[in-house]
Amino acid sequence: MNVDSQPTNKETKENQTEVRLAQTYENYKVYGQDLIVKVDKNGVITTVSGKVVQNLDQQPNLTITNFLSKNEVKSKLRDILQILSDATATKLSIKILVYKKKEVYHS
Repeated sequence: MNVDSQPTNKETKENQTEVRLAQTYENYKVYGQDLIVKVDKNGVITTVSGKVVQNLDQQPNLTITNFLSKNEVKSKLRDILQILSDATATKLSIKILVYKKKEVYHS
């Protein structure tokens, strides 16, 4: 399996470690594609569950381009949600994801 991933959570309970891995493509998280791996106290993998997408590099429409700046995102959200321009904004966190739409992956 030629899939990149990054750990997002690690928890140990009842002599077993559970590691959650998020699939990545060119360092961007692939939406909804996660694995959960359980390892016993001897380091033996006991369970793997979840799903990943194979061959993302062969998807014709998958390009990592044309991102909005943080200020452009804020402005568009204010317009869409009809937020007053003088409203106080809390911390805005932006994550770029790879996602599936109509059987084709996009970013």
